[in-house]
Amino acid sequence: MKVPKPITIVLLISSLLTTLTSVAQMSSKKENSPPQFPGGQDSLASFLARNLRYPEREIDVRGKVIIQFTVTKTGEIKQSRIIRKLYESVDAEALRVIKLMPKWIPAYIKGKPVEMIYTMPINFTWEAE
Repeated sequence: MKVPKPITIVLLISSLLTTLTSVAQMSSKKENSPPQFPGGQDSLASFLARNLRYPEREIDVRGKVIIQFTVTKTGEIKQSRIIRKLYESVDAEALRVIKLMPKWIPAYIKGKPVEMIYTMPINFTWEAE
């Protein structure tokens, strides 16, 4: 019986998240800011690392899944969908983890919370240890 090698999932969050987080942090009065994961980009990366699982170890699928979802005025995640697919089981895993997310800090325009569409790339790669 072939024993699968242990793997490590490497998650890369696009520089877009860094830019959006920086903009949100600069707006101390929340006058105009994009939606933000509670705790910022580092917390989002930790959340993904803890919860994302590579679904099929026997396949060698590497690449980017791009997810789009709406962050409501109250910070809830709704209408999540994949706008760039990679592989069926990997796509399903990315959607599963998005649905596990806690409420976000909503976007603000002119100091008022607004509903906003958010696009997030998740890179799936794995390395045998």
